[in-house]
Amino acid sequence: MNAEEIKVWLIAHIAEAMHIDRSAVDSREAFTSFGMSSRDAVALSGDLEELLGRRLQPTLAYEYPSIDALAGHLAGASKKRSTASQSEISQGISQEPVAVIGLACRFPGARDQESFWHLLRNGVDAISEVPIDRWPAQAFYHPDPSVPGKAISSWGGFLDRIDQFDPFFFGISPGEAEGMDPQQRLLLELSYEAMEDAGQVKEHLTGSDTGVFVGISVNEYSLL
Repeated sequence: MNAEEIKVWLIAHIAEAMHIDRSAVDSREAFTSFGMSSRDAVALSGDLEELLGRRLQPTLAYEYPSIDALAGHLAGASKKRSTASQSEISQGISQEPVAVIGLACRFPGARDQESFWHLLRNGVDAISEVPIDRWPAQAFYHPDPSVPGKAISSWGGFLDRIDQFDPFFFGISPGEAEGMDPQQRLLLELSYEAMEDAGQVKEHLTGSDTGVFVGISVNEYSLL
């Protein structure tokens, strides 16, 4: 197959797989602009193997990130090495409609990104003794690790002001907030702060193409 035939096949295939009209598939755009995931890219390589009857690398859609680039490569029109040039890859990335425009964080000794950067820049060690309002450290300390129910250290990394959550701000009753996992309270606060840092108003996000992605750790608090 020549480059034009492969190009026509790719347009039809992507339109069907992504449930979009063929006229919306611009052969110069990056594959990611059509909503293709990494799984879709690997599947595309497999389908091309069947079409062309030869073995292909599953990373082709990343090495040649547009229909034009991929069709030209598969047709042998390009004499470049199998790995795409950095400019091709950069072009594909630059067309991806994603940007980090705000953030929020909590770390021991740092309540926000500015203070966290201060810790990093100045090499500050944020490890401290157990705060007296957390638990009586000496009551649980024992240098022998074989002693049950004891800790061999009275030091750790601790967040400040974890008890200053404002439930009414989030439409939550004080009783409900008291029983919530502290991670959930932090998640609410940080989500709002991240939107605020990005200059976003939550009312304007309703119905928009906005995703929320959360990474959170264990939930042993519910067992306590």
